[in-house]
Amino acid sequence: MYHHDKILYLVLEELNLFKDLTLPKPKVLFLNYNEENIPNRLKALTELRKNGISAEIYPDTATSNKKRQKQFKYLQQREIEFVILDDEIGDELSLKNTKTGNVVKGNLEDLMDEINK
Repeated sequence: MYHHDKILYLVLEELNLFKDLTLPKPKVLFLNYNEENIPNRLKALTELRKNGISAEIYPDTATSNKKRQKQFKYLQQREIEFVILDDEIGDELSLKNTKTGNVVKGNLEDLMDEINK
């Protein structure tokens, strides 16, 4: 998302102007806790989409606890089934099923198998 689009989106969201708008919900949301891993998230996002899995990255980087809570609120409001968190140190990803609470760790291929079950 381009910077201006992101700002417009966040303003419209803050004003609750999306409440009557029905958007197709993704199956997977990448939480966005740091900017350093954005290139890796974008690669993973592209790979998921190439494999027919709808996914998105939360547009705003969480630089505080309050912003992290906002990402979880978005996740709950959209009723997204899976959330992915990347490991800031290694290449391992964590996939959480938001319905069951089950967490699986592994590479992207492992997580795609879990998503497609």
